[in-house]
Amino acid sequence: LDPTTPPRKGSFLTLRPVQVKLPLNEMSIEQVCEWFQTLKLSKDYSELIRSNAINGMALTLMTTKQDWKDAGMAALG
Repeated sequence: LDPTTPPRKGSFLTLRPVQVKLPLNEMSIEQVCEWFQTLKLSKDYSELIRSNAINGMALTLMTTKQDWKDAGMAALG
């Protein structure tokens, strides 16, 4: 999953960062929190990201709606 390329058709993960300095899979939990904040979502997901220990590698594995729901992020926005 390369955050600088457009999503594949039918891909669930379509969010794109404003700026990423590292490859997604190398991002720490705190960097993922910062990245989510750049997306200007209506909710702050930092606590859920931290409590689920979602780092960049984990994000690359979250490919289904159920994965996001399991992490407490059923509806992003």
